[in-house]
Amino acid sequence: MPEHKMLTINGVRVRTEDAHRYRPAAVPEPAPAAPAVPFDPASANADQVLTYLGTVGAAEAARVLDAEAAGKNRVGITNRREQLLAAAAERDGGTGGAAT
Repeated sequence: MPEHKMLTINGVRVRTEDAHRYRPAAVPEPAPAAPAVPFDPASANADQVLTYLGTVGAAEAARVLDAEAAGKNRVGITNRREQLLAAAAERDGGTGGAAT
């Protein structure tokens, strides 16, 4: 009787010619999420903008602060730009550096 080569797949010994039956099926890639609508500081009050800025990284903080300066330009937000950017860079792991 011919001797078959054997493999162990997930703890089960199988013949090499049957290995395809025991290998896990390929998992399909998840569909990409729909792009989120970017935060618009013009649609929020100052407290909401500051709260949001307290949760994001340096790049997003710079984008929101630039939009704020170009839009409503509220002094309570724009005067804190460097402080807010430094805190955002810290959330990024200190590697972000303050953007202007």
